[in-house]
Amino acid sequence: MKIAIVGAGITGLTAAYYLSKKGHKVYIFEKDKFAGGLASGFRAGDWYLERFYHHIFKDDKHIQQLTDDLGLNNIWLWKDCGAPIFYQGKMHPFSSPVDLLKFSPLSFINRIRTGLTSLYLLLNKDYRFFEGKKAAFWLKKYMGQESWKVIWRPLMIKKFGNFYSFISMTWMWARVNRRSRFLGYPKGGFQIIINKLVSEIKRNKGKIILNEEVKTLKELGSFDKTIFTGANPAFLKLASDLPEKYKNKLEKIEYFGTVLVLLTLKKPLSNWAYWMNINDNNIPFVGCVQHTNLVSKKYYKNLHPLYLVSYTSRKSKLFKQKDEEIFKKWVSYLKRINKDFNSSWIKNYQIIKEPFTQPIFKVDSYKDIPSFKTPIKNFYLANTSQIYPWDRAVNYAVGLGKRIAFSL
Repeated sequence: MKIAIVGAGITGLTAAYYLSKKGHKVYIFEKDKFAGGLASGFRAGDWYLERFYHHIFKDDKHIQQLTDDLGLNNIWLWKDCGAPIFYQGKMHPFSSPVDLLKFSPLSFINRIRTGLTSLYLLLNKDYRFFEGKKAAFWLKKYMGQESWKVIWRPLMIKKFGNFYSFISMTWMWARVNRRSRFLGYPKGGFQIIINKLVSEIKRNKGKIILNEEVKTLKELGSFDKTIFTGANPAFLKLASDLPEKYKNKLEKIEYFGTVLVLLTLKKPLSNWAYWMNINDNNIPFVGCVQHTNLVSKKYYKNLHPLYLVSYTSRKSKLFKQKDEEIFKKWVSYLKRINKDFNSSWIKNYQIIKEPFTQPIFKVDSYKDIPSFKTPIKNFYLANTSQIYPWDRAVNYAVGLGKRIAFSL
């Protein structure tokens, strides 16, 4: 078959790789000038660095199987990383049961309560048990008001804005159930995997057309089948003549975008914390990721990439704010995290904005998850709105790409 794939992100590349291995003639159309989507990177020394921070967990089997299939043997580096919570002006380790027992912002009885409830979520392997339940209500009921106020409410507000009280408990279950202290990172960066996918697709006679935006379905009329891997709003824009019922179903799944400040520092903000959750509503970003506490600085010219990230609607003031204003404001808060920090540490920076990075799974969203097949004959949809109950992650993007490839 002659198959078109719209989007050269990880899902599109994975689908193209397995389809081309099966002997299909694959053509990928990508509106950007590069392949890889949110996992793409750029040279930052001896290794690549991602535009958006990425890592995998020990049980992320889809991407580990992909790298084995690609012949990228022993590519994964594994490290036990610190993941603290920044609360009331202090970093609190929060990666183990011992850390939780020492977490002073909670009373001792609520530390025990939070720990036992987390253990229950970890041991319960059936996400369907939590469908129809709101995370806010469930967490308050079982972990307690204090845990909700200190740990979960600040994070969920920063993650989902005004939607936070409607988020499904399946999302929280997925966050706890599949997490591990040991994080994996590919030697050379995720771009190494992308480069290998691209080369294998081309070796299998596939075509990757960059800087080529598909604007109408007519452009794809010569293909036997088409897979669209962009977000639902982009699909709705492309396929304007969809049945109203199907269109309404896709429109129910809302998205937040991401605003990210990537700093290159001469000194690390923290010497041990890799992923820091910011539980301070006065600080405008929710995540602070010190990349060189996962990967050695020697691969990045002895510099320290630092990601600051916020999730927000593409219609928000933040999303429309000028890059320089975001940079100045966000950097001004770093001294709260490290009192020694000053702007002379910054070698350079860049601001990255993406409008559709986070599908918002509200309490009844599972009823509206679209199938691969669309009402348009021989036209298929494969994107992050279909990885429920999991959160967006490169592992599930790979799994999605493989599933759609083997379903055609």
